[in-house]
Amino acid sequence: MSRRRRHLVQAACAALLVLLGLGLVRLVERSDAAEVRYAANLNCLYDQVFRQRGPVSIAIFGTSRTKWGVSPTGLARGLNPPKLEHPILNAGRSFRGTDFMYQQLLDVEANRGITEGVIVEVALPPEPTFRMADSPFQYDYYRNFSGAVTMDRLLADVRTRPSEPLHWRLRDLGEQLRRRVDLNVEYLITGKDDLNVPVPAAERPPGTRHGDCSGGDRRYRPRAIRADEAEHVPPGTAWSDQDPITTDFDNPLWERELHYLRAFRAWGEEHDVPVVFALVPRRVDPLVDPSVPARFEELVGAPLLVAPLAVREAAYADGYSDSAHLNKRGRAAYTAWLAAAIKPTVNPSP
Repeated sequence: MSRRRRHLVQAACAALLVLLGLGLVRLVERSDAAEVRYAANLNCLYDQVFRQRGPVSIAIFGTSRTKWGVSPTGLARGLNPPKLEHPILNAGRSFRGTDFMYQQLLDVEANRGITEGVIVEVALPPEPTFRMADSPFQYDYYRNFSGAVTMDRLLADVRTRPSEPLHWRLRDLGEQLRRRVDLNVEYLITGKDDLNVPVPAAERPPGTRHGDCSGGDRRYRPRAIRADEAEHVPPGTAWSDQDPITTDFDNPLWERELHYLRAFRAWGEEHDVPVVFALVPRRVDPLVDPSVPARFEELVGAPLLVAPLAVREAAYADGYSDSAHLNKRGRAAYTAWLAAAIKPTVNPSP
């Protein structure tokens, strides 16, 4: 091969690498667009946050347990109606770590505004919400939803886990960047994000109804309920006889969780909006040791609301669709208690 031809090939390869690099950067940048970030099974929530205008009174953030466990209508009914001038939004979705919940808070505030309060789900052992059992990494926050947080949140991740070796944190960051690229390629091919067409703020209709994308109860799974009962509750004993839940908040797995729980609290202080933290129980979860809420408040600077035994017993018999998610009956019992628990904080009587 002549020198001239070799130089042409080298120049072509260099140009191809530059184009490939620019393309990857563009895909990562594209993932910050709201219509792309909310493309993974979040079309309903996208509509309520980015296609409606006007504030919400209370915004609720959590996992699927919150999605099916808290009724906005029931919550409004249990609070002081004259104070609720705006609807309640339940933004709970499956596989949500507290980092993503915080991103959703920023999105709701920027596009709708929040006037009365924020409710945040907290998960206790066996693991915090962001830890997935099938993850090859110690931290796997977003699973297939890494595009659902903005790049500044993703980059901030490296600084929120100080006890972990830097090369592990950089490894996880690289994996999440790869997933963002993969998701964007998938969206470009399948057109998933085409469902989330941006609407100018001035053209959005006012949001006047409570937001809830659950669409009813999950499928009733009695076999799963029996299996969970057999695994966690010894024969001849009650679920409430198990040893109470305790939590090692000093475990490095909690570093990032606590970082964003504190960020929620700080956001509330900055915006003068009460933020409350609540545990949404699974069916046979043990009762919570009294030391846990006390330690939580010490570390986060806010109380942790834990449903009492009477509420748990009311939902235990027939209040669950499966081992982890409340149904209509359980949701009514839990929501009524939650409304009474937060009323002095987010909706004080005149």
